[in-house]
Amino acid sequence: MYYQARTLFSNSQLVIELTLSVVHLLRYSRCLELLQNSPTVDTLDLTGGAPELNAQFRFLVKMAREWANENKRKLTIIDRCNLTVLLEPGQEDLVDFLKENRVKVVASLPCYGETNVDAQRGMS
Repeated sequence: MYYQARTLFSNSQLVIELTLSVVHLLRYSRCLELLQNSPTVDTLDLTGGAPELNAQFRFLVKMAREWANENKRKLTIIDRCNLTVLLEPGQEDLVDFLKENRVKVVASLPCYGETNVDAQRGMS
């Protein structure tokens, strides 16, 4: 595996990005499998910088919600979101996506300094 990853990296950045997407997809598939096999787990809490920017974020959210609905399981999905991600290109529909999939958002701001936070809130 190490040799393949190294070879892929030396051949093309695109290939390594696609490979990483597959790795993320496999990890997310494993998360879904764990949800299915763990009846006491009722929360999927997504965090890590800007989880929404991961290429498989929407896949995981959508599949988890569909699975919960089909199996009549109560599932809370939490997105720990740095709100600046809403301004990123390609994220224009993120709010609608989160709403459609009943995702709870725990929001943070990129800085805690009073001056910066006030500026972000349009108060300076």
